[in-house]
Amino acid sequence: MALVSLCMGRLKDTYLLAEGWLELGDFREAELGLQLLPARDRSTKRGLTLWLQLSLALERWPEVEAAARELRQFSPADTSPLLHQAEALHQQDQPL
Repeated sequence: MALVSLCMGRLKDTYLLAEGWLELGDFREAELGLQLLPARDRSTKRGLTLWLQLSLALERWPEVEAAARELRQFSPADTSPLLHQAEALHQQDQPL
């Protein structure tokens, strides 16, 4: 929690902090870091990618689906978000 408060207001540092916690497997701290991002920055490709990674790690399928759907708008040719969205739908027993 101390590192999170150090990075408040510094967008680049907040992204790096969240990425670091994700890599270390500390999903609670990663989520706290991502929550510091303003809503507009959570909607960027980088922000959505981090939310997707966190949601996948925590198996939060509705959040995976939403983040993957939004990411597809940034790079329609990138199939990775589509695959994550399909997996999320499958895990929720929803049709593709």
